[in-house]
Amino acid sequence: MGRAQDNFDSDWEVTDVLICGCGPTGAMLSSQLGQAGVPNICLDRETGITTDPRGIALDEDGIRALQSVGIYDKIYSDIGKCMGNFNFVGGVHHDLHRPAFTKMDYATTEGGTGHVGFICHKQPALEKHLRNSLLATKSSQLRVQCTLVSITEDDEWVYAQYEDKNKKRRGIKAKFLVGADGKTGYVRKHYLEAKGVRMEHASLTTYEEDWVALNWKITLPTRESHPDFPLWERGYSSEEVYDLFFPQEFRFLCNPERPAVCGRFGLTNDRLWRFEFVVQQGEDGLHMASPEMIKKVVYPYLVHPGSRYGPGQAHHTEILKGWYQERKQQLEASLAATVENGAFTVHRYTVR
Repeated sequence: MGRAQDNFDSDWEVTDVLICGCGPTGAMLSSQLGQAGVPNICLDRETGITTDPRGIALDEDGIRALQSVGIYDKIYSDIGKCMGNFNFVGGVHHDLHRPAFTKMDYATTEGGTGHVGFICHKQPALEKHLRNSLLATKSSQLRVQCTLVSITEDDEWVYAQYEDKNKKRRGIKAKFLVGADGKTGYVRKHYLEAKGVRMEHASLTTYEEDWVALNWKITLPTRESHPDFPLWERGYSSEEVYDLFFPQEFRFLCNPERPAVCGRFGLTNDRLWRFEFVVQQGEDGLHMASPEMIKKVVYPYLVHPGSRYGPGQAHHTEILKGWYQERKQQLEASLAATVENGAFTVHRYTVR
């Protein structure tokens, strides 16, 4: 295949590997190549790292990869923590404290890598340290605010043209090109699929349902912020209230009426909480991601009957109403980011 015309503002820049996309995958590869002394350039269209915590789970092989680029010390100090048990809870209810019918222990290090099974991480922190790692090597370069406009190849090289942040067209030729810009990125949509190359295997392993994913940053209630909160009279501290309503470890809520998953992620003091729920047949995903529907689906999990705290205690059906109102602004911002990046939906298929 012939190369593109030299209609840009500089000569062809030469490198061994051109990486398109500097999310976790692209940054990891660039750092590993850099540490091995392999010249590489990583292009990304954004100015900086993502601020939306999209993926939140990393398995033991991912932890080992982080160790390989020298940032293992950042995992438990800034990136995240061990996920512990995965709790599978059955039944039609809204009780996050109902005992699990089975658990999977991911705190163990008995696997083949010597690491725990999973950590729950903050993607912005993960990307920050991966980028710092690649920038610390002499063989890796990162170019931001760059937009791919063409990819061609011949028997020896791959040629890529891109527009930099000043809208100047530049060219890079590399021995290898890696697409790490996602399923809607230029490499897949405008290069590979145009050549008839499709990720058919990936289409066979997609989720069978659409889901809405919500990230919350929780602020602890205090006696000053919520003086009428009934649990203060029973001796509960702010941390204990947090543990009651946002319990530790992930819960897979196997509710046949609407399956859901929830749990904390990031560091303990970050107080980040993820709640995901399925979009049913006939429901619109964008509508289900609205504040009105979020409150309808999630709120029942965050109210407790007073009877669970002792006889004679009033029913606290409005126990988190004020708390919810305080979180509403952050909730709407989170929803806007989630809807924009499309991270919460996957294709639906009928059950076979």
